[in-house]
Amino acid sequence: MKSRVSTDDGPEIITNGTHLVTFRFSAIINGTKYVNQREILNRKPSIARPPLLNIVSHDPVLSMPQLHRMNNVNLRVIQDDKDELESTDSFNTWIIVGVALSVILSGFIIIW
Repeated sequence: MKSRVSTDDGPEIITNGTHLVTFRFSAIINGTKYVNQREILNRKPSIARPPLLNIVSHDPVLSMPQLHRMNNVNLRVIQDDKDELESTDSFNTWIIVGVALSVILSGFIIIW
């Protein structure tokens, strides 16, 4: 398998077979450019350009009704979790009250 390889804007080399290609900044292999993103990029701070979207058809995932339904499902799940926590807290409270009452009654029975 012949490949055309150029690393760090160097000359193009034609290789035959499988090779490990190492590069510091960028490499072009068979017309595809690969960039090493671990190196420090020399960029100046500036205002970011806004992203461009090219929507060619209706996507139900991005529709407002679908997002509204997802929001309602999330709110319902959160409310169910809150209700479950509140019921668990009240159950624990009643257990503590029952234990306290039994201790008080046991104390009155012992004193009497």
